[in-house]
Amino acid sequence: MFKKFVMSLFVACLLIAAPKADAHSSIDNLRAAAEKGDVEAQFKLGFLYSRDADSQSQDYEEAAKWYRKAAEQGHYGAQFSLGSFYAKGLGVRQDYGEAVKLFGKAAVQGHPLAAVHLGILHYKGLGSSRNFEEAYFWLRLSASQDPHVVGYRDGAQQKLTPSQLAKAEKRLHEWRYKPAAREDAEGQYRL
Repeated sequence: MFKKFVMSLFVACLLIAAPKADAHSSIDNLRAAAEKGDVEAQFKLGFLYSRDADSQSQDYEEAAKWYRKAAEQGHYGAQFSLGSFYAKGLGVRQDYGEAVKLFGKAAVQGHPLAAVHLGILHYKGLGSSRNFEEAYFWLRLSASQDPHVVGYRDGAQQKLTPSQLAKAEKRLHEWRYKPAAREDAEGQYRL
């Protein structure tokens, strides 16, 4: 899954770096594919609009539109990106609840940054009730060693009772080593 995410970003970067004449035809081809429902094209078009593609001004509303189309088809990169837009209020009304939902959908598919953002939102109680057990679970699952993330993870761990910590550790073990534990994404991720 991470490989798919990196590959999508690589292709989008190639499109951005393309010579101007090729970029116009590439964007036109991408738009045509996106309008036909191609999920990767929708994601890439959202990425291009969010990154000031081809010297045009950024258009977060247009980016959000294409990310939404791809997210609705289950694209975890688009779910993460659209969740980020909702968390920051870029091109959409700021809505932490929507950000939590989208980060949750991406995180259960293995998007590591979505797990980080989801954990931090649970820690802060933004978009959901403050929940240190959920925060700890998602921040541990992300395996990030970033000092900022580690601080939130350790902070959440300190707020857990021994039984809550044991429950979270058991859930992590099942998540990592029992594929059946991940089959029902909604069951695994309780809002």
